[in-house]
Amino acid sequence: MAPANDEPIAIVGYSCILPGGQNVVESWETIKAGLDCISDLPADRVDVESYFDPNKTSMPHRARTPA
Repeated sequence: MAPANDEPIAIVGYSCILPGGQNVVESWETIKAGLDCISDLPADRVDVESYFDPNKTSMPHRARTPA
């Protein structure tokens, strides 16, 4: 058995969901190509209506986007 190595190690990983690819490499290629991948949120992933405020002045501290 080899002696123990006292050198520090780092275990690095990442995970994300990005548009335009099935994996990180494909998504990165989409970003590098400058493609626009903005689309509506899928209804099965988020209830958009629960975040929509028709009275845009009711909560002034919330971020708003132009209509």
